Amino acid sequence: MSVEALGATKVLIIADDPLARAGLAALLATAPHVAVAGQSSSEADLAVMLSAFLPDVVLWDLGWMPEDPLATLGKFVEAHATPVVALLAVDALAGARAVSGCARVVDAHQ
Repeated sequence: MSVEALGATKVLIIADDPLARAGLAALLATAPHVAVAGQSSSEADLAVMLSAFLPDVVLWDLGWMPEDPLATLGKFVEAHATPVVALLAVDALAGARAVSGCARVVDAHQ
C-alpha cells in the first residue's frame, strides 16, 4: 500500500539489521490500512527520520542493540510524541518496561 493511501497508518521501521527491516516491511506490506513510510537503522538521526517520513507509529526492533535497548527507547520516548511498538529479543527486558516509559507489554508467548 502506498504511503499516500487514505486512512493508512504510516509506520517507520527502525532496525539495525537490514534483513530485519526488510522482513518487517514485507510483513507490513500484507496488512490492510498499513503503509511503510520509511526504514532506518537506530544509528541514524531519528529526529530527522521522523521529520522526513512523518510516521503515525514507529516499529522498532530493539533485539540486538549493543547498548541498553530500554535506555535508548526511554530517551526516544521522552523526546518524541510518536508512539512506538518495540520488539524485544529477551523476555527479561519486558519486566523493566517502566524504565523506558512503555505503557504495556504484549507477551507473544501467550
